[in-house]
Amino acid sequence: MDRDVGLEQVGGQHLLLDRADQLRDRLVTLVENRPPEVSPAAALREDAIALVQDNAQVFQTITDETRRRAHDGQTPKQIAAGLRPTITAMLRELDQWHPIAEPQQHGA
Repeated sequence: MDRDVGLEQVGGQHLLLDRADQLRDRLVTLVENRPPEVSPAAALREDAIALVQDNAQVFQTITDETRRRAHDGQTPKQIAAGLRPTITAMLRELDQWHPIAEPQQHGA
């Protein structure tokens, strides 16, 4: 199966795996290319904070909307179907605003 297919086509599995691979590669590169006086944690700090904030926003939306929709009497299946377009749009927007770019090489 093509790893570039959309979220709707594969339930997000490949999109998440691709993103995880990109993130891992970026973090490894940040650590490997840090100046000698910079700790691994410091090299990752900015990216880690952005990732946590982005994930928190998505999870907060899921939590809030799930609670609201359950209170309105929707079934779990209805909630999932209703949330899918919203979460898909959020993830796509995050990818646009926070793409995983290659870090600059130290000394380049």
